[in-house]
Amino acid sequence: MVPSDGRSGGLAMLWKEGTDVRFKSCSNSHIDVEIHERSSLTPWWATGFYGQPVAAKRYISWQLMEALKNQSHLSWVVFGDFIEISQSDEKLGGPDRDAGQMKEFKECLSRCGLFDLGLCV
Repeated sequence: MVPSDGRSGGLAMLWKEGTDVRFKSCSNSHIDVEIHERSSLTPWWATGFYGQPVAAKRYISWQLMEALKNQSHLSWVVFGDFIEISQSDEKLGGPDRDAGQMKEFKECLSRCGLFDLGLCV
């Protein structure tokens, strides 16, 4: 768990019993773990992620994600709120998203070998 700072921030990751979760690293933007399930011989890697809320500083989030990518060769899932979209049709209301912002996000995902599943509810 990463504690909040006043009314902002704070991250937590929960898992079910029977799953061995090994903490790797954390910051105010991520929690990184290696997961070993009893039902599988193959461990995998999970990162809970919260993107930089200020658009002009979002590159910091993408740098972090790329740095994390270089930490392991396991299969990797990244979940959370990136505070960015990869396609304008994902946006509901408000002003249009800058195409350059979306492009930077998509390029980061590509460099990390990740795919955007969109909003999953």
